[in-house]
Amino acid sequence: MFFGIWKEIEDVKSLQFQAFHTYSSLGLKLLEDADALEEAGLFFCELSEEKLEGYFYLIELQKCCSLCFFNEPSEPYLDKPSWKGLQEDMEFAVELEKRLKLAVWILCHNAFMCGYSEVCDLLMNHLMEKEEEVVEQMEAHMGTVRNLAAQQEQGQHF
Repeated sequence: MFFGIWKEIEDVKSLQFQAFHTYSSLGLKLLEDADALEEAGLFFCELSEEKLEGYFYLIELQKCCSLCFFNEPSEPYLDKPSWKGLQEDMEFAVELEKRLKLAVWILCHNAFMCGYSEVCDLLMNHLMEKEEEVVEQMEAHMGTVRNLAAQQEQGQHF
């Protein structure tokens, strides 16, 4: 059952876990750096919890679909961030989120084409319900980081 989409499920699961790790690290880094970035830090920490929930949701989906024996590790799509600068870190996070969104869309499309529309509906409800807002919020927080970096270059403290 669901053999036609097991690879896509593994890809999305791998990206969900990478997003959890990346966003929790970024959130904690933002919380440590400056009070002005507390809102962004909290956003990424909360988002990391959502990604972890999505990861476990996909594991449950695999269990229900008897796919657990196909757990070959997937190659990550992106290199791990070096955590050199906040702007680069946030750009990495936005790119990761866009790739995750694309992977979920591919999984939904393939599930639908294989006749598993119920899987597509579940994924849309659990993983994609507010995806556009997430990318917009990430980009807004990126703008805040850029503004603070510009102020710091001009000698202002935050």
